[in-house]
Amino acid sequence: MGFGFFPDYQVWDLKSEMMRFCLPRLKKFRNMVAEGQTVAIPDWMVGEELVHDFTEEELKSLWISTLDDMIFAFGAELNPGNKLFSPEEKERINQGLVSFGKHYIHLWD
Repeated sequence: MGFGFFPDYQVWDLKSEMMRFCLPRLKKFRNMVAEGQTVAIPDWMVGEELVHDFTEEELKSLWISTLDDMIFAFGAELNPGNKLFSPEEKERINQGLVSFGKHYIHLWD
């Protein structure tokens, strides 16, 4: 019997369950940002004091790059056959996971 209405197996590896849910939605969101289908200007990427030094396109590019890191990290963590990562890949995975936590509040259009 699961906890509440969730079966136990969905809670035993909660991070993977969450990644399986989030990954396709992150990909769709990233594509919406890239295609200009979102309204937010990602000024949070550089901070208030520097935002005027960047164009809207540069900010959007930084946001897309960060979303790509999140997508890479989730995909890598969900691929059980590919657990031998280079140091650079490990760093990108870590950066993507940290970025997800840091920018969780900004995952809206």
